[in-house]
Amino acid sequence: MFIRLTWVVGTAGAIQGFLIVLTCCCVTMLTAISMSAIATNGVVPAGGSYFMISRSLGPEFGGAVGMLFYTGTTLAAAMYIVGAVEIVITYMAPSLSIFGDFTKDANIMYNNFRVYGTGLLLLMATIVFVGVKFVNKFATVALACVLLSILAVYAGIFINFHGNDKLL
Repeated sequence: MFIRLTWVVGTAGAIQGFLIVLTCCCVTMLTAISMSAIATNGVVPAGGSYFMISRSLGPEFGGAVGMLFYTGTTLAAAMYIVGAVEIVITYMAPSLSIFGDFTKDANIMYNNFRVYGTGLLLLMATIVFVGVKFVNKFATVALACVLLSILAVYAGIFINFHGNDKLL
């Protein structure tokens, strides 16, 4: 979401962009508080969030919320994949473009999205298929990536590569 924050502010304006982010943060905070209140009773077995929702709300309402949870997670994964591929191809490694110069034709960029997105989706499906125990082994690697990303943001304040030192 934060990759698109400049686009949100440019489209909606500063005040409405702030309100959008504030609403998203409030919803996330309320969800986290509710989940922590439900999960304090003990260890959550297999099923994770869906298990807690269905056991707390009952099978009928829990099933409906579970379907919405599944749909939301699926759509979010698709958006994350497209966003990740777009950032890698456009900014980090434009030389990885398979079908030529994507700056001249948008269809070339979309074909790159399809190829690399499918590969990333297959990688994610393999990780999910292997299971949570395998994923937990790489939690420290994921944490290191997040910490390096945060440090890169702060390093970008002080380091200038091929840019302009002037603000305007």
